[in-house]
Amino acid sequence: MPSPTASPGSWDAVDRGILRAAQVSATCRQIADATGLTADLVKNQIEVHVRNGLLAQIVNGGVRYQLTVAGYKRLFDLTDTNTRPGHRAAA
Repeated sequence: MPSPTASPGSWDAVDRGILRAAQVSATCRQIADATGLTADLVKNQIEVHVRNGLLAQIVNGGVRYQLTVAGYKRLFDLTDTNTRPGHRAAA
């Protein structure tokens, strides 16, 4: 669970990293390694995201997590409008 003293922007960055790493099926450790965050922090945030329907828990040769449609929407909302896939600068 996010710390009450953390700024909203920093938690958005944490969530963006976790959701981005879960675009392909990944374990908690793989997500932690990809984001550079601690395994405990990633585990706690994954639990929150699973409860909120942003990630799906897949048991296929081990526990893995993957983005749901709602997770992709949240990732899109968290992504800077200038770096979104398909974004083109105005001519």
